[in-house]
Amino acid sequence: DTVMLGMYKPKQAGLNALDIIGIYSIAAFVATIVEAPFNALEKIVLPQIANSIAKNDMKNVEDIYVKSAKYLFLIGGVLFILVNLNLTSLFVLMPDKDYALGKNIVFIISLGTLINMATGSNDAIIYTSSKYKYTTYLLVGLFVVALINYSIFIPLFGMEGAALATAFSALLFNISKYFLIWKFFKIQPFSWNTLKVAGVIVFTFFACSLIPEVFHPIVNIIIRSTAVLTCFIGLVYTLNIVPELVEQVK
Repeated sequence: DTVMLGMYKPKQAGLNALDIIGIYSIAAFVATIVEAPFNALEKIVLPQIANSIAKNDMKNVEDIYVKSAKYLFLIGGVLFILVNLNLTSLFVLMPDKDYALGKNIVFIISLGTLINMATGSNDAIIYTSSKYKYTTYLLVGLFVVALINYSIFIPLFGMEGAALATAFSALLFNISKYFLIWKFFKIQPFSWNTLKVAGVIVFTFFACSLIPEVFHPIVNIIIRSTAVLTCFIGLVYTLNIVPELVEQVK
């Protein structure tokens, strides 16, 4: 995305191409916070899935697939809310006010990342199965689709266009992996709990966005973060989305 931004050199808000790339890079880096748990969990489940596939224990693979999707969606959801609701205060703390132009970029890329997490450990299933070669086809397809998306969206929307192209490409990539796994293994990670988690994320996001920012940015971040965690965990507990959590609390 940054390379394509440099190639098309969009102009926004009186900034030159290098300024835009700098702002975009910082904003995209902030958005990657949401994805941090995904990389950690992937390292944990990869050997488990590989072992289960070697033993042809697809029931265990499905169980891991479903649980990884649920927990990653939950963790990614709360991080998505925390990051995006505290952006205004975060950018106030930055020395250059132009960084605030990256607010929409953080939202778009982090939303794409959240969708990626909601699909669970699909990579591990494909990589460790006999269908691993399809990864090559998918990656080549992703590369082509991404180039097309960048060539369309960047000239139209500038920085936001690069973020949209990245998020849209990631969405298509994950949809492809979802159907690939469904076709070859007849398993999928979604359940009624997925809708519950989505509802909790949406409700918490909009409810906590109503909290006014009237104090110092650091105080605002503490207040909003506390409200988000209280609301989110309370709803997860009340709706019994994670039975293990309810049992531990009891």
